[in-house]
Amino acid sequence: MKRRTFLRLSSAALAALGLSACGAKTASSSTEPGSFPEIDTDISADSSEPLDIGLTLEEATSSSQHLFFHRSNGKFYPLFEPTYHGTSSSPNYPSYQDISTALMVDNISYQDSYPYGGKDGNPLTDNISLLDGDELVYISSDSVPNSLDFMRTTQSFYTLPIIFKCGNPYREFCTADEILSISALPSREFFDYDSSYIPADDHSTDHLYVHSLSNLTINGLSVQDYCLSHSMIPIYYTKYERDSDHVVDTYNYRYIVNLTPVTYFDQEKALNGIIDLTESNRENTVTISYYEGTQCHVLTLKATCVATIYAPSQSYSCPLSLTPNGYAVVDTSTLPSGSYAISFPPSSQKSSLTTAYNFIDIPFTE
Repeated sequence: MKRRTFLRLSSAALAALGLSACGAKTASSSTEPGSFPEIDTDISADSSEPLDIGLTLEEATSSSQHLFFHRSNGKFYPLFEPTYHGTSSSPNYPSYQDISTALMVDNISYQDSYPYGGKDGNPLTDNISLLDGDELVYISSDSVPNSLDFMRTTQSFYTLPIIFKCGNPYREFCTADEILSISALPSREFFDYDSSYIPADDHSTDHLYVHSLSNLTINGLSVQDYCLSHSMIPIYYTKYERDSDHVVDTYNYRYIVNLTPVTYFDQEKALNGIIDLTESNRENTVTISYYEGTQCHVLTLKATCVATIYAPSQSYSCPLSLTPNGYAVVDTSTLPSGSYAISFPPSSQKSSLTTAYNFIDIPFTE
């Protein structure tokens, strides 16, 4: 007799393995854009029991770094949290709208969050698929929102663990040929990805300013030429509506590069919680260099990051219901099958923050 275990690959691995354009050989021959293929593990009844990484309610309640949990068979499984989930600050004025459209997972977050542990030893998992009988629950000692927004994911692709920043709060209509700086993912420094990197100063640990650093290049190209010659995907922008005529100006773009056609992941390592390239090439492994006087500083980055794009315009609102058990249940019964990014609803029509915090997948049911 066979039974189904409760182990799932992380969002990064699922998205990566589901990208047929990258040569991934999965059990499924095709995957809808943005969806995360389900990986089941069937074990014979006489096999050794897999490690149960679920939390008790008491453990989940004391896990203050998590809000969302996948509840199954009485156990609580924290949802996988991406490395990057857009901006976390509210707009300064009511006429600003911050719109973030991507979740990103780098190899560090993926490996640390793999089901069999992390740096702190906490039992983490990324069980993103809500199967029959499962619940999505919300646990917090603060105020509980009335509802959550679920935004459709539309695309997943490989990229470098960096964000190309364009413009500032007063620069309008900025495009990829006007990149002003390069930054590491939030809470990361370039040293995290290249231990041999020696920055020019404190500012160069996680930011590189295109115009102030001499001869800053990516694989020998200027940053502008690199962006113009590659597929750049906008992931964050801000809208500003002029009070005088209500004309909307857009500015403050953030981009990432799509390196899917030239990136291949080692599938065996991915199954063990490691995102690694099958082989490096000039596109999926880049050298960023710049000068400080006559001193050359060199940084090497690999495309060991998976980005998932979601569509704020394709969102569903799901209400929360408080229970006497110490958690709220999110009603996902009206969600069509598919993959979603979870966010809180905007506070007003003019001040919308579409930052997503987690992935969730609603499998197809007959």
